[in-house]
Amino acid sequence: MKSIHKAQNLARTLKDRLSLQGLSLSESTSAAGWPKLSLGTVASIEIAAVDAVSKDIFGNQEFAYAPHIAHFAVVSGNATPANNISNVDLAKIVADIAKAGLTISFKESAVDLATAEAAQGTIIEFDAQWPTKSM
Repeated sequence: MKSIHKAQNLARTLKDRLSLQGLSLSESTSAAGWPKLSLGTVASIEIAAVDAVSKDIFGNQEFAYAPHIAHFAVVSGNATPANNISNVDLAKIVADIAKAGLTISFKESAVDLATAEAAQGTIIEFDAQWPTKSM
């Protein structure tokens, strides 16, 4: 059984920070069971734990203490400007994810959000100290 409490707390904190900056995010759960934030149909952020090398004494994952990653999917380059995330919103979201100390898996598509979420992400790492795991 996985613990998603840390991921849920990170999602709530991120939503609160971005709401103060004028972004309206909706909360949901991804197919894998992790918390997910959506900015309309132009962006989504799924926060998930990364498998930690260290296990507890029973061999279970220590998700509560593991580093987490933000799978950040956006629609950009679409022919219809209203279907794209704005550069200002993109900068706000990336800055607040970085403040939370999360690694970002950045996914992008010009088609739609579902295509972006399914894409292979480009990893953007920040200087986070996690002695048990090298991402």
